[in-house]
Amino acid sequence: MIQQLEYDYKEDLDIISSMVERLESYLQTDEVYGNQGMFVEGLPAITLGGLLMRIRRLNALRDLIGKSGQRELDEAIATHDALYNEWRAHYEKKVLAELDSRLTRIEQFIEETKDNPPPSSLFFEPEQMRRTIVQELLYLIQRSGINADTYKEKLNKIDAELKELVKASDFKWATGLETIYAPDDFWWLYSELDSQALGNVYD
Repeated sequence: MIQQLEYDYKEDLDIISSMVERLESYLQTDEVYGNQGMFVEGLPAITLGGLLMRIRRLNALRDLIGKSGQRELDEAIATHDALYNEWRAHYEKKVLAELDSRLTRIEQFIEETKDNPPPSSLFFEPEQMRRTIVQELLYLIQRSGINADTYKEKLNKIDAELKELVKASDFKWATGLETIYAPDDFWWLYSELDSQALGNVYD
């Protein structure tokens, strides 16, 4: 299970560096999930939410990554910030496109789960990642003053429906990340699918 693993900050740092290297070309495309060159390296697709998520948690755990890691992180952040300023309109358009895409996928999961409950609670893990990345996008939106009012009602509805499908649990991600993801703000990371609510029995 994910929650039994130790947090691998080196993996996050490698992913950040790889994403930042491709960021300028990615911002000039219409793609939300930038896969160019990523499959060869076995790394996730470039998305702004995925990048922001990793930057924020590594920044919060700076003491863990050592001086060389801090320098690499600071260089990546500086490059990100410069490209954000240079391509701001493109960047903010992608933020909203990614937000819309991830919210739509969570909505689909909710409907699919209601119609056909999955055979395992593991099926909730991708949605935990999506909802976390949505939160990172919202943090950027709040900092930047981007108008995302049209998504607020949609998100409130999604959260209310998700809460009907889950029950409280231990923290579901890697050990060491609990300090980054407080239970009140990231409740879905302290949740698992409720087999009784769904009429299923999980192992």
